[in-house]
Amino acid sequence: MSNAQPYRKHKLLVRRLESRVQLTIEQRAYDEIWNAALRVADEHFEIREQDKARGVILAERTATFMEATSYIGLYITPSAPGAQSYTVEVVRRKRMTTNANVQDWERKVLRDLADVLAGRPMR
Repeated sequence: MSNAQPYRKHKLLVRRLESRVQLTIEQRAYDEIWNAALRVADEHFEIREQDKARGVILAERTATFMEATSYIGLYITPSAPGAQSYTVEVVRRKRMTTNANVQDWERKVLRDLADVLAGRPMR
C-alpha cells in the first residue's frame, strides 16, 4: 500500500508538467498550415527540429527572469496534403512548476496561428 502513494504523486507531477491544446482547421491546405505554424514557432521560440513530412515542429522557450524553460511541440495531423481538415496540437512541457506567472503558450500559439491564417498580425 505504501508503494502506491509515491506513484500517484508522480503521476500528478507529470500532469502538471505537460499541457496540451488542439485546434481543428478546415478548408486550408497542409502547406499553408505548415508555413503558418513555422512562422508562429519562429516568432516565439527557438526551433530545435522540424519535419514537414511528419507534421512536427519542436521548439524551446529559453528561461528568462520571469519564466523557466519550456519545450513546445506543434503536431499537425494528418501530415499530408489533401485532407478535409487538419488538427494542430500544441504541447508544452515545462522544466519547473515553481513559477505560476507564466505565459499560456499553448493557447497563444493557436491564437497566433489562426491570426496568421486569417491574414491578421500576431497579437
